[in-house]
Amino acid sequence: MLETVREMAGRIPTRAELTRERILQAAEIVFAKYGLNGTRVREIAQTAGVNSATIYSYFPSKNDLHEAVLERGMQPLLDLMLEFSAKPNVMEAAG
Repeated sequence: MLETVREMAGRIPTRAELTRERILQAAEIVFAKYGLNGTRVREIAQTAGVNSATIYSYFPSKNDLHEAVLERGMQPLLDLMLEFSAKPNVMEAAG
């Protein structure tokens, strides 16, 4: 999975990484407003400041882009769950 801009803080992100992140941010906004079926790729492109062809060079379809937005939104929660599952259970340690 690609890093988010926050995770790239220790290094200079490439132009492609920044473009991908800008597309994902724009897609999140547009999908939230119109839903998957009501969203048009050109609306995401306009919001991101790129053309539709650029979006398709990063994501083969609107569904793939939507999936990437969902994964991006879920990743912090998944990371937190993994962190807590790796810690010893306080109740078990006390028993």
